[in-house]
Amino acid sequence: MKNHKISIVIIIVLFLSGCIPSLHPLYFKQDRITLDILEGKWLSESNDTWEFKKVENEPSYILKYTESKHEGEQKPQPSIAFFDANLIKLEGNYFMDLYPGDNAQLDDMTNLLLVHLVPAHTFLKLKIENNQLQIYQMNPDWLDNLFKENKIRISHEVVDDDKIVLTASTKELQKFISKYAEDENAFHKPELLTAIK
Repeated sequence: MKNHKISIVIIIVLFLSGCIPSLHPLYFKQDRITLDILEGKWLSESNDTWEFKKVENEPSYILKYTESKHEGEQKPQPSIAFFDANLIKLEGNYFMDLYPGDNAQLDDMTNLLLVHLVPAHTFLKLKIENNQLQIYQMNPDWLDNLFKENKIRISHEVVDDDKIVLTASTKELQKFISKYAEDENAFHKPELLTAIK
């Protein structure tokens, strides 16, 4: 059972490994919006499932992310993680802020380990076309290069010698994301999700 708990932590880390963590959200509460088309199940190209359920009386979603068992893996079953998902629109582009949700499977972890798991926000750019959801993760290498070349000045920390954690305020984050929303280098190629509602 303990191994399954650790695998959930690993899935969350792997899921977010292509993302840039932030201590602050990308949204103010009044900025949040909903899209009717988003609610329901979506299947990724790698057979992972993204299931969005709207929170009652809130412009917010719960994301149930199920990573399928991939060829050659030893895990006995798919791994599941829950996230609070909040959608906003900046300069004509949709972005989703993900934050670790209620992952009850982590309850058996020791308090000492839980203290060391610091929750963070991550941001995804979204496009919806032809009944497909395109998910763009930010490119950490692009951001790292901008910092190394002194081309940007957004509050951040570098941890473990190479990992960037954004510490900027929500207002700064919105300005930054809006500025680079159309920069092709700022995001990885999109993962395509198809509705399976």
